[in-house]
Amino acid sequence: MSNISKFRCLIIIVINSFLLISLTGCWSSHEAEEIAVTDIMGIDINEKGEYEITASIVKTYQIFSLTSKNNSDGKGENSLIISTTGKSIVQAISRLSSSIPKRLYFGHMNVLVLGNTFASKENLEQSLDYFKRENDFRPNLQLYVTKGKAKDIITTKPELKPTLGLEIRGMFATNRYATSSMVKDLSKFSEALSSVSTEPYTGVLSTSIKNDELAKTGKVEPIAKESSKSLIPQESREASLSLNETAVFKNGKLVGYLNKEETNGLLWLKGDLVKDVIVAPCGDGPSEGNTSLTIRKVNTSISPEKNDSKIVFHVDIHADGEISEITCSTPSISSNYLANLNRQVEGIVRKEIDDLFRKIKYDWNTDIIGFGDQFKRKYPEDWRGMASSWKKDGFKDTDIDINIDFSITRFGLQKGTTSE
Repeated sequence: MSNISKFRCLIIIVINSFLLISLTGCWSSHEAEEIAVTDIMGIDINEKGEYEITASIVKTYQIFSLTSKNNSDGKGENSLIISTTGKSIVQAISRLSSSIPKRLYFGHMNVLVLGNTFASKENLEQSLDYFKRENDFRPNLQLYVTKGKAKDIITTKPELKPTLGLEIRGMFATNRYATSSMVKDLSKFSEALSSVSTEPYTGVLSTSIKNDELAKTGKVEPIAKESSKSLIPQESREASLSLNETAVFKNGKLVGYLNKEETNGLLWLKGDLVKDVIVAPCGDGPSEGNTSLTIRKVNTSISPEKNDSKIVFHVDIHADGEISEITCSTPSISSNYLANLNRQVEGIVRKEIDDLFRKIKYDWNTDIIGFGDQFKRKYPEDWRGMASSWKKDGFKDTDIDINIDFSITRFGLQKGTTSE
């Protein structure tokens, strides 16, 4: 073997040795039985003005144990609910960590819920700083707001999933007949918070308390004054959750809520309203029946135009849907019937968008659609002069021109009504 070949072999051996050394061991690893997996967390502000953190810690041994009597009869507690308070979020979480004998782990946390008091009083760009700095939290962590206390959401007993976080995430991912596109993750929400042109929004979780005692009080037991930690039993936490509304923010704080119809208007403009159901009446009275249509596809384009000193945004919405149910007295689906139904749906869509603009444009002056972004892309030079005033009064002074085109593309397995 030549000296050159020997030298090459030596270099390869040295490089492989360094690679082997760098790959051995897991310096930051933790055994599964030594960590407390946090599934969902809520943030409130209590009467003292302190942060109140409520977290659900997964009992992994309870979920995966096949011999557990509680687990087998479906009545076991799969999570430990703990509430702590502090002058900062980090202090409250630190107290939470000191109250359990395991290391808190946030890598599998699915949901973060913000209570109404926290979302409306705090500047979230600063308040959510910890969740962006701590590397345990995933950027696709789902963010929700509730009109009441986040604690009431966290203390809800899951009905169909092992943990509440998985159940809420399932509402977002697998819903067949309702849209959940208003929900934003931590990354997208934070991006909108720091934007100079767009304001953030996200979904609203609502709870309907079924337990008799909780129904009387309207809330769970408050944290004891003499303690900064509270354990909440799962048996007293039965409720059902719903996701229909949207929380809107301005300058980092919660400014108000959009109802179901206004939320639809938002999602029409964003091109995200799929899987939702529209009900069009067959006549003037309820006895004449309805036609239910499921939205299958929405394409929305926004084109800004400078008209002298006025800015006009041209919005074109093209949507497809299918007939899912007909209870009308009309015996068959004719071309006139379809044309009239398309016009009805277009009228419903326009009303939902008008209701939306009445709030976000005229009442709140908050651009959650992204009109400013569209104008910035097309007219970058003009945007530089108006960027600083866009959130103040720029959006309010614009005109919106909307064109809606809805088409029914499918009729289901039966082309007609059941009365035929």
